[in-house]
Amino acid sequence: MASKREIGLVQSAGKVIAKAWRDEAFKKRLVKEPLQVLRAEGVELPEGVRTVRVVEDGPELRHLILPVKPPGLRPDEIEAEARQWCSLFWCSA
Repeated sequence: MASKREIGLVQSAGKVIAKAWRDEAFKKRLVKEPLQVLRAEGVELPEGVRTVRVVEDGPELRHLILPVKPPGLRPDEIEAEARQWCSLFWCSA
């Protein structure tokens, strides 16, 4: 199950996405220097994250992010957990 911190990260990322949609110059900086821009926007990334890539979907292109499998997940918990992560991280216009 996603933690409060992970949910907060998704909410913070949503604010950054909205800003990128409103401001083309901000979007260009986000794509060029994502780690620096996210930190400047107050997004608290998980400890140890040293690289962030920003990819932009298009009318004929979608990206699926495969999250890190949570430690200690039992086989019978996998499907429910995966569905929850998909609802948190799949951005769709």
